[in-house]
Amino acid sequence: MKGAAHRLLAVSNDDVPATKLLACSEQTPSFRGVFKPARALREQIDWENVRSRSPFERAFSTLVEELGIVENVRSAAA
Repeated sequence: MKGAAHRLLAVSNDDVPATKLLACSEQTPSFRGVFKPARALREQIDWENVRSRSPFERAFSTLVEELGIVENVRSAAA
């Protein structure tokens, strides 16, 4: 197929942890699958944006801050 183009959908770096955190609920609040991409993309993620999306994203961003995986988002934004 000469000249055929394919559209590819892409997600932003912020969407990677956010999408995984959408699977969380009050009954299954597991962050297990989120740590690996958070560590790999930590400098490329807009943590303030992730933090603003839902309670689970706020909880996770606070957790990675407290564990020292990312800098303190709230003091960096101030």
